[in-house]
Amino acid sequence: MIIKFYFFVLFLMPTLAFGEVLTLLKIPLNDGTNFEYVVDLKEKCSFRGVIEIKMPQLELPAGKDSLADKIGQIQKEFNLDIEESEITNESITFSIKAAENMAFEFYFKKSNCELVKVLHVNNKNFNMKAIEIDYNTFLKSPVPEKITIISNRSAIEDLYLYPWALRGQMSLYELNVGPALNIHTNIRVNNTNRFEKNNPVVEPIPGFFFRYGPIFLNKNGLGSLLYNAGDFSIIGMGILEGEPYKGLGLKERNQGLYLGTIVKYNLAEFTYYNDFFKDKGYNLKLNIAPEFYYRLSWKFTPHAFIQYWDNRYVDYFFGVKPEETASSGMRRYQGTHTLNYGTKLEVMHFKGKWTFLNELTLKFYGKEVYSSPTVSEKKEVRFITSVLYKFL
Repeated sequence: MIIKFYFFVLFLMPTLAFGEVLTLLKIPLNDGTNFEYVVDLKEKCSFRGVIEIKMPQLELPAGKDSLADKIGQIQKEFNLDIEESEITNESITFSIKAAENMAFEFYFKKSNCELVKVLHVNNKNFNMKAIEIDYNTFLKSPVPEKITIISNRSAIEDLYLYPWALRGQMSLYELNVGPALNIHTNIRVNNTNRFEKNNPVVEPIPGFFFRYGPIFLNKNGLGSLLYNAGDFSIIGMGILEGEPYKGLGLKERNQGLYLGTIVKYNLAEFTYYNDFFKDKGYNLKLNIAPEFYYRLSWKFTPHAFIQYWDNRYVDYFFGVKPEETASSGMRRYQGTHTLNYGTKLEVMHFKGKWTFLNELTLKFYGKEVYSSPTVSEKKEVRFITSVLYKFL
């Protein structure tokens, strides 16, 4: 019995001797506080026995400006909670909710038991020591300005990321504003709208994007993220939609207020919009859009889409009423439902707080559209370029 007892103690001694709390990743914040991810290490140079990654909170007296409150606020509003993790005897990998395209990997070197920390971003690997977040509190909530991946070597090799490089919601709010230019071929006959008289059409437009939590606003309308789980999300939208047209002798066709939803899953995006006042019809759209990154600062998104317009939509924007035939000199035309299709290439370049966006779209209209006497072309080529500055 005594022999067995000693054997049991000796068996446990190596495990107990090397037991420690190991910091996997430390995130220093620009107010001097730290946020850490730690594990309870059971064996030397191994993650054997580790069952979870912990994010300890500092035990300080409760108070409005206490360090514990600040760290709690950072964790909540920067979405630093763990999204998913994988723990094996040899390595630990995890990602956080704020940056789903980033993964942190940790393993021990067998030669000297050194903990190796690797960051994976868009299929690129970077050795790291820690992550530092610079942020402001303009609206009393922290918003990241710059993220520094501190290298194990020299400061020259540090990597600088900005919130635009992350797929996820790392800040509570953001505001991007700048000019944009919309250039496209003119498919309409004798269009008398201000910027639609020439071919090609060159129209300056405002560019802006504001988000507060799940709610966002741009030049077209207002929307909100309703549900999100991994690659699946549902967005509710209210936007200005339509094919505006003003011709001689014709009643002006204006954009309408459309309400609808966007359902996204992985590369696929399904959109449904219906006119709030019911007279301008509805449209459906299925879009496939994979994303490709180059050196973190470039993003390429090719699109392939098919679009359905119902009878009321086509007839309102492309039809000619009986009472308009005499004044316009055009034949009577009643539009019916149609299918359009096309492709688009979107290129985004990020530099500091600046975002440069270019879009090139080729769209082919259905026969029910180009058969209208108000239309002169079967396809449209559109180019949009904009420069946005991140104010918040």
